[in-house]
Amino acid sequence: MDIIKKPKRAIHDRLADILLEAEPTRQINRAKRLLKGHSFEDELRHKVQGKRILVTGASSGVGRGAALELLKAGATVLLVARRSELLEEVATEAADYEGKAYIYTCDLSKEEDSARLTKQIIKEHGGVDVIINNAGRSIRRTIYEAAHRLHDYDRVMSINYFGAINLTIPLVEQMRIAGTGGHVINMSTMGTQLTGTPRFGAYIASKMALDGFAESVAAETYHDGIKWTTVHLPLTQTDMIAPAQNAWSGYPKLSLEAGVDMLLYAVAYMPVRVWHPGIQALGIVDRLFTKKMLKWKAREFPRYEPEKPLPRVAVIGAGMSGIAMGKALQDQGSSDFVIYEKADSVGGTWRDNTYPGLTCDVPAHFYCYEDELSPKWSRVFAPGSELRQYFEDVTKKRGLDEHIKFNSEIDEAKFENGRWKIKTKSGETDEADVLVCATGVLHHPNMPDIEGIDTFEGPSFHSARWDHSVPLEGKRVGIIGNGSTGVQIVTALSEQCEQVTLFQRTPQWVVSAPNPEIPPALRTLAKKIPALQRLAYDASGKLFTSLFQAPLTPGWQRSVFSKSAKTSLSKVGNDKLRARLTPDYAPMCKRMISSPKFYDAVQQPNVDVCTTGIDRIVPQGVLTTDGELHEFDILVFATGFHAQSYMRPMKVTGRDGMSLDAAWNEGPIAHNTTMIPGFPNLFTLMGPNSPIGNSSLVPIAEAQARYAVKWIDRMRRENIQEIEPTQEATDAFYEEVNEALGTTVWTSGCNSWYLNEDGRPILWPWPLDELTRRLTNVVEADFHIRRADEVTVEDDDSIEEFNSQLLKADGGIVLTPKDNSKDKVADDKSMKAGDKSMKADDKSIKTDDKSMTAEKS
Repeated sequence: MDIIKKPKRAIHDRLADILLEAEPTRQINRAKRLLKGHSFEDELRHKVQGKRILVTGASSGVGRGAALELLKAGATVLLVARRSELLEEVATEAADYEGKAYIYTCDLSKEEDSARLTKQIIKEHGGVDVIINNAGRSIRRTIYEAAHRLHDYDRVMSINYFGAINLTIPLVEQMRIAGTGGHVINMSTMGTQLTGTPRFGAYIASKMALDGFAESVAAETYHDGIKWTTVHLPLTQTDMIAPAQNAWSGYPKLSLEAGVDMLLYAVAYMPVRVWHPGIQALGIVDRLFTKKMLKWKAREFPRYEPEKPLPRVAVIGAGMSGIAMGKALQDQGSSDFVIYEKADSVGGTWRDNTYPGLTCDVPAHFYCYEDELSPKWSRVFAPGSELRQYFEDVTKKRGLDEHIKFNSEIDEAKFENGRWKIKTKSGETDEADVLVCATGVLHHPNMPDIEGIDTFEGPSFHSARWDHSVPLEGKRVGIIGNGSTGVQIVTALSEQCEQVTLFQRTPQWVVSAPNPEIPPALRTLAKKIPALQRLAYDASGKLFTSLFQAPLTPGWQRSVFSKSAKTSLSKVGNDKLRARLTPDYAPMCKRMISSPKFYDAVQQPNVDVCTTGIDRIVPQGVLTTDGELHEFDILVFATGFHAQSYMRPMKVTGRDGMSLDAAWNEGPIAHNTTMIPGFPNLFTLMGPNSPIGNSSLVPIAEAQARYAVKWIDRMRRENIQEIEPTQEATDAFYEEVNEALGTTVWTSGCNSWYLNEDGRPILWPWPLDELTRRLTNVVEADFHIRRADEVTVEDDDSIEEFNSQLLKADGGIVLTPKDNSKDKVADDKSMKAGDKSMKADDKSIKTDDKSMTAEKS
């Protein structure tokens, strides 16, 4: 075989590469990446890791280059081409890459070959997430030259158009049924956007047909989440044009690397089109109008919904996260769900906590549901009563109260025969296919273990059980605990009580952040112009999320909080008092407290900060270890909650009789914060390692609720009976978490409710968008999925199976001849990442004498 030397690139060829980078949307996305501190490789990896991507024409040129980069990024790539030896070269080259490669030899110009290929792909992989139609054929002839070679036109159309749609349509239908969305990328040519390209009538016609097909069906698949991208590739320096290099010498040619880059850009950002600045004007028009028109046209094509109803769901808890779950189920069209609430109203922590001075420490405009914004907030940081009213209003507006069973505390939940059996403390029973624990974090009050706690003769209560029948005016009040609650109570009571004493065990960092009133006129304007509410949500969310990168990594955000905390503390004029209030750990190691008036309050003559240890409680008050008796009329325990109880003390029993206490004997765990190994069809909202220390809780709950609903919808669409994460995937997740936690401020040396018994923070060590990414891009191999009745594909002994070779993630492949004396069988779980060998199930796969099976060594 003659080796074609790589030609030298002319100046106009290099200019073509340079101009590609000038395309405006590329610059916009580059700027966004820089702001995030991401590289393009990071963006690509986030998009494709664990995805199933089909690449036709993968044996050479742009297809080969893109396939290799996708394998580097961790994708599962199905390589399709006519020549198996070239595909094997790709597999060998990618032997050390993270992703897995499967090889399929197929002539796409033959309809029967395409049909067999799609059938095998659906059988072996359940379908694909991304289709890249790159295979193509081109002829360079005038219409007169083609007069006696019409079969060339037929072959070009058979490969470029019919070959692509024969492969794409069945796989897109599978995407629709699965309900997971998808992405189809068609490799077109820049010539389809020009007024004509002489000598390329057949090629341009085939590509225009494919372009028109994609543009037409995009509206039909819009509501099923299946997106279409056309890459208008300029003339590119590939093997296809190398033999006729002289004929192309006068044309600007894109380098192979730049052509690969255009395709990868389409994968990473999913635009409607990817173009070269040669058709820049069309790109601008497309940006301005095409997507709006696409959405308008899509109104005729509602999202496909199976006739089968969603599984029955039981939600435990009608607090912020339980309401979020109910909304998400409603949005998916479910009506068969119930929310169990132990109290007589909704609101969770905002119902339970009513103490004086209660205020949210997250901006109110960002502490609300994304689709239920409110113009009613009276202050930037809303008082607790307004938050409770907000959740009650949303519940009523959405009709969720019809699904809530109040005064129904769950005593036991047990997984039996594929369903959750539920029992309330009153003895009521129920069953559901899916159980969602939306019990929150701060709902089990923690009473301190102090001698004589029951001997105090005056009123005493936990801050979360505030007794409003007890008058405060002119009283002497002792407050035990100086976390966020204690700080807010001291500030409020300093203005009405005769004496307030704060018993402080460990000083806290407090930021004197202002909490201005939102003028009534502005609230009225926001009510009339909802866009202002959206602006406030987006702006406060971006600012809050950006600032609260501070606990995760050193940087300017951490410096801002540190300086602000120390500046706030400096307002305390008394040296001895300031010394008592100065922590010996870094700001944000514990939860950062925000209070505009705390340091003013503790300097009032009627407020005392006691740092001497408590010996015991006596009828008259508190006796400290120095022998001093502090007499009080009222005692308040602001001593926090059992933050790591989650849904406990409810008894939860999973598969094979495993109790939740046994599963969590070394501490609470949940795969990506939401699911627990051994507990099928159970989801946790605000579960272990949720980002409660560095984000607003509402968008967290919304993201987790959407994730749960996505699985619930898949259970319906794919006839899934049970779903749970593997122990291996959960262990791998915690290896990542524990490593990342090492750079956070939470491990810098302090004792807080963020830590479990072994001193490890049960927090999220990454930004909120990383949680969203993980909950959006599901890695199938991380889960045990059991279907009620597996989808069967009819076998036809007359149909030959294609060669399917699995590339080992950590090295090469071992090729062994097919033994036709026995039908080889492939287990549907053998493709999972991390499996040590190919397994076999009871469904045989027929192959011919030439088929080869690639096994992991």
